[in-house]
Amino acid sequence: MAPPGRTGFALGLVMAVDQVAVILAPPALGLLRDTTGGCTAAWSTLAAATAGTVAVTARGGKRRGPDASRSGRPLLGPGGTAPRSAA
Repeated sequence: MAPPGRTGFALGLVMAVDQVAVILAPPALGLLRDTTGGCTAAWSTLAAATAGTVAVTARGGKRRGPDASRSGRPLLGPGGTAPRSAA
């Protein structure tokens, strides 16, 4: 989904956000468990986050086909050229 030439940046950004979540989620969920006195709130938070992620992913996949670019223009081949049609 990243624009051509920005896939490395997009992957790096995703990995950075992922690592921050990996570090912050366990203490935050533990604090939530300690504060509420049970695991229900922590599990509910995880379930809501999962449901939200599934909803966003499902909605995003319906906007375009697997071989369409984000802008609606044809995808470019190596070197930034349009792929040749087999004639």
